[in-house]
Amino acid sequence: QTSEHEAYELFRTAFMSNDFKQTSQKENVDDLEDTESQEEIEFRKKLEDAETTLYSTCENYTKVSAIMGLYRIKVKSGMSENYFDQLLMLVSDMLPRDNVLPKSTDQMKKFLKVFGFGYDIIHANKNDCILYRNEYKELVSCPRCTDSR
Repeated sequence: QTSEHEAYELFRTAFMSNDFKQTSQKENVDDLEDTESQEEIEFRKKLEDAETTLYSTCENYTKVSAIMGLYRIKVKSGMSENYFDQLLMLVSDMLPRDNVLPKSTDQMKKFLKVFGFGYDIIHANKNDCILYRNEYKELVSCPRCTDSR
């Protein structure tokens, strides 16, 4: 298991602890007692959404596991948002129509932010030559194409 998945599970377990009303599997989130705040109800809905299968007949991935797996590849490879958006569109087109994979990096980031997985903004060259991080962090123009940051 990835550290991201483990963190999600810890977060989920903490939220579902005895501090909050436990629901049975047959109970619908919309039918929760009034004792829960609107915030708790909304968060439960988001957990339910996260645990949705990637598509109706998928046995290996949930929405959250697919997102975390793909986002991990994006981060480790240093892939720009432009390229990652293209990859997401391609993968989404390959999956059955009922898939719940986000279609853009922005949608994916919003989903991850709900569960406390933040991100750092790294500037990219408009031609996707480089990312302004590590040795390029302080540069004001691209060393490959010379366009300004």
